[in-house]
Amino acid sequence: MDTRSIIHRTNIAIFLVWLFHLSALIGVSLGFKEWFISKTPMNLLLMLGLLIWANPINSKKQWILIVLAYLTGFFVEYLGVNYGLIFGSYEYLSNLGPKIEGVPWIIGVNWIILLVSTAVISNRIFSALIPKVLSGAFLMVMLDVLIEQLAPGLGFWVFEGRIAPFQNYVGWFAVAFLLHFVYHKLKLRGDVKFAFHLYFSQIVFFGYLYVAGL
Repeated sequence: MDTRSIIHRTNIAIFLVWLFHLSALIGVSLGFKEWFISKTPMNLLLMLGLLIWANPINSKKQWILIVLAYLTGFFVEYLGVNYGLIFGSYEYLSNLGPKIEGVPWIIGVNWIILLVSTAVISNRIFSALIPKVLSGAFLMVMLDVLIEQLAPGLGFWVFEGRIAPFQNYVGWFAVAFLLHFVYHKLKLRGDVKFAFHLYFSQIVFFGYLYVAGL
């Protein structure tokens, strides 16, 4: 595929990312919060599709990373929901869709999206392994800190006492650190322009909800 085609594909993917996130913001602001938030699983699948479209999977290492991210994400969430390990004691609510042993199956997709987008960004900023891993893990935790303030009200999940403990953020950083280490050791690359917009659109979406008190 030539450079012009790649740029065109990336621009279309970015347009669709913002179209869906801004449409949801408008819908929520107009009073259709429950309808739009309940479509979160569909949105995550769409974002994964756009991520793969902008960054085609054409190597064994990419498949290893995607499968590892999904299984790791699902497994640590399973430990948290069922045993209170890593993140603390919490339970998932209804807006992330069908569950397996209390964990929405879509949550693994979320881990893939967050890992790849933050890893591609950190890979662009730093050249050394450890700064890449630390910054990528930090970006993931930063987004989690924001979402945690909204999660119960959005019908995503709720911690015991309704406040995420410090353990949750330590656990997030530890798991993110390990996944980022694997990503960068595999020497994977991605479209940084798309990765930035995918990550930043989530910051804008949840940031707006938080500031607007929605």
